[in-house]
Amino acid sequence: MLNLYTANLAEYTAGNLVGEWISLPTEKKMIEAHLNSVLGTNKGIVIRDYKSSLPIEVRENDDIYELNRVMQYLERVTESERQIIVQIAKTKGMELAQVIQVHREGEYMAFNCHNLKELGHYLNDEGFLSFEIPEEIEEYVDMEKIAADWLRKFDHIDLSDIGFYITY
Repeated sequence: MLNLYTANLAEYTAGNLVGEWISLPTEKKMIEAHLNSVLGTNKGIVIRDYKSSLPIEVRENDDIYELNRVMQYLERVTESERQIIVQIAKTKGMELAQVIQVHREGEYMAFNCHNLKELGHYLNDEGFLSFEIPEEIEEYVDMEKIAADWLRKFDHIDLSDIGFYITY
C-alpha cells in the first residue's frame, strides 16, 4: 500500500544518496533490518520518495513506525471502510492517522445507500427523521429531497458510487 525510499541522512547531507525502498505494512523486525541496512553506523534517516495506492502525503521526517501502524490498520479494514477513511481524510484535510482515530471511536455514520431516494427511505425506516412518514403515503413523498435536506445538517461525503453516504 505504501512504498518508501529512505536514505541515510548523514550521507544525503554529504551529497550521496544511500538508501533503499521498503514496502509498508510490514513486520517491525523488517523495518529494523531495513533501517540497519540503510543507516549503518549513522543515526539519521530521511524519506526521499514514496509511492502509494492511497492519497497520502508523506513528509521526509515522518516516523516510519507510525506510517507502518497506519498501513497495518488500513490493511485490516474492508475496502469500503478504507475508502471511507481516505475520503474523510481528503475532504476534511486530515491526516490518515487522525481519521483512523475517528474511525476507531465510531465518530461517523456510514449509510449503505446508492442514491438519495434509498437514503431517504432508510432514514425514515430507522427513525433518523424528526417525523415519521406513514407507509401508506411514502410513495407520494419526495424521499430524495428529504434525504438531501437531512444531509445539509451534517458534514457529509457522498460516496453513493460505492454505496455509501457518510456523516461526521
